Amino acid sequence: MERGTPGRPYNVSSGTAYAIGEILDRLISKARLKVGVRVDPSRLRPNDIPVFVGDSDTAARRARMGKPAIELERTLTDVLDYWRGVLTV
Repeated sequence: MERGTPGRPYNVSSGTAYAIGEILDRLISKARLKVGVRVDPSRLRPNDIPVFVGDSDTAARRARMGKPAIELERTLTDVLDYWRGVLTV
């Protein structure tokens, strides 16, 4: 981010699409508690884009920022660790 233009947004992504169910399964596998999942059909949106992939290259490449270096598994672990620290009782 040090090479980007201040105030200009950059899309940082791996360029790989993941199904939300796959992300959920990965998070559940890292959970320390039993996690149940229920789908509420009233909250499903039939007009959602079925596949959405971030453009990881265009603007970042122009700014010579390189590719993301943190893998998805590490990101998920970091998110869980953060919330475990915030929500400890």
